[in-house]
Amino acid sequence: QNQPCNGCTGGVQLSPQPSAMAQHSNPLKSFAATRLPWAVALGAGVMYLLTLHSWISFASLPAVSDVGGWTGEAPFEAPLLYLLTLPLRMLPASTVPMAMNALAALFGALTLALLVRSVVLLPHDRTKEQRQREQTAHSHSLLSLPCNWVPAMFAALMCGLQLSFWQHATAGTGEMLNVLLFAYVIRCLLEYRIDHKAQWLTRAVLVYAIGITNNWGMIGFLPLFGVALLWTARMRLFQ
Repeated sequence: QNQPCNGCTGGVQLSPQPSAMAQHSNPLKSFAATRLPWAVALGAGVMYLLTLHSWISFASLPAVSDVGGWTGEAPFEAPLLYLLTLPLRMLPASTVPMAMNALAALFGALTLALLVRSVVLLPHDRTKEQRQREQTAHSHSLLSLPCNWVPAMFAALMCGLQLSFWQHATAGTGEMLNVLLFAYVIRCLLEYRIDHKAQWLTRAVLVYAIGITNNWGMIGFLPLFGVALLWTARMRLFQ
């Protein structure tokens, strides 16, 4: 006597439902890509504000002197920093150093947020088995594991707690603005790799040009930036 089999109806076997583990979500909408950058920025901002330099350091003395107008010379260098710090000139002279330090903490927190977003957008070198298990077409070779926040968080900790980064993020030396611009350019290139929107390339070129005027060291990275543009956009760059 034939017994009815489990999962059979009318002699036709039903296909099993895909397990929850097999249903990969879109990595671009995960916690690591959307909310983790802002969480890291908030945590880093609080940490830098709590450890803010109490006055003027040897490294921040030139920048603070320019902002406070204590040198008596026209600001021919770092025009972007000059424009961003124009409102600070209306403050009392005794509060200018602390305001510059707080502004550096803000730039440092935003830099770490861009770093987290960039690490999430980096392509993951997947094996053949990983490509076969990937069920979504929106992966873009991104790390789609539930713990994909670990590499981004590790990068933020390693960068944010590094001694030189922490020193410039707690004292108004002006260097943190240059790092912020550099991080934004990298983020734009990685965003373009995902959606191929030309506005990301436009922003990258514009911010890089502004960064050159603010920091001549960006000229040394210009050949690498050109290679990155060609590598990322390929023939679409010439359209």
